[in-house]
Amino acid sequence: MSTSMALPDFSSPATAVASTATGLRSIVAPAGDATSSASPSQTSIISEGGGETSLPKAFDGGLGSNYTEASCPLFLNSFLNNDTFTNCMPFSLLLQTSMSFFAASKSPASISHTLDSACHVVFPTCSAMMSNLAQQLKLDSNCGADYKLQNPMVRQAYAGLVAYGPLYQASCLKDSAKKYCFANAITNDTSPADSYVYYLPLGMPLPGGSQLTCSDCLKTTMGIFDAVASNKSQPISSDYTQAAQMINMGCGPGFVNQTVSQSQSEGAAAAVGRSRPFTAGLLLVVLAVVTLAHVV
Repeated sequence: MSTSMALPDFSSPATAVASTATGLRSIVAPAGDATSSASPSQTSIISEGGGETSLPKAFDGGLGSNYTEASCPLFLNSFLNNDTFTNCMPFSLLLQTSMSFFAASKSPASISHTLDSACHVVFPTCSAMMSNLAQQLKLDSNCGADYKLQNPMVRQAYAGLVAYGPLYQASCLKDSAKKYCFANAITNDTSPADSYVYYLPLGMPLPGGSQLTCSDCLKTTMGIFDAVASNKSQPISSDYTQAAQMINMGCGPGFVNQTVSQSQSEGAAAAVGRSRPFTAGLLLVVLAVVTLAHVV
């Protein structure tokens, strides 16, 4: 499969939708793709109660109104409302910003159907699109000013875009029983901490005292994250080592690699570290809500 393409120009919100539609095609994987049994035209999933519900979308609770430049929410909406983007079903953005994804995560069946759709895409095409959007987001003509001011919505959008690759791979992992590792983790009422690891690529460190199940899923997921942890452009570069050390304390020395090149990761630690007080606190709130929801 060829992965070459002409990337769309997102330098201005006015051209974003049109250029996306013409510059990126074939987002959904062929029907015979072994990664999923989902239909290429699927726009909804069957809920646990038997009814149909729309597939989750990023920022479906709204973008708010606290922006320095009017161009920023225009830019965000230009791709959030575009079918080419939504067909990529970016798990990395849904995880932190989607209320409908949160609702789907309460049911093993619903979240598994959602992951079927998120994994049944042409990854190179979607990955290139997310990378391009991340670059365009930081332009002064789009969300550059709000990014520098650490606007929460903008920072969440950026983290989700740059972390698309590792979180796509991690979310599509299956265990020996052919069940999604993430579905097992997010619906595990007896060990709610199992889902915390998926927030690492978004720059959100593991809460202190987290006790994760020492499974093959965890080991393989951390292996995926380890592969990008030395890349200073990835938010996880500032959080991976701390998480790996915590996991090895509970699972035994060497369960996961905990050595990341300090010289390569220092830049990212400085870049994303300034926003960590917000993201760490947000993670604790989000995970508390998830835990309570599953209990109820």
